[in-house]
Amino acid sequence: MIAYRNGAPVVLSDVAQCVDAVENAKLAAWMNDVPAVIVNIQRPTRRDILQVVDSVKKSCRNSKRPARVH
Repeated sequence: MIAYRNGAPVVLSDVAQCVDAVENAKLAAWMNDVPAVIVNIQRPTRRDILQVVDSVKKSCRNSKRPARVH
């Protein structure tokens, strides 16, 4: 869930195409020798970029992830 509009929850799939897959299974991401995740976010046409950034940051804060992820 990324927001509420008129009392109803808005989930990421309501405003974006979400695909649970990898683009290339032979690629991996690492940060400081620890496996990482790469997230590609594209701003919808005519959307305020700061609003998009704020929504993404909020979604990341609310996401479930292992405790060691910062």
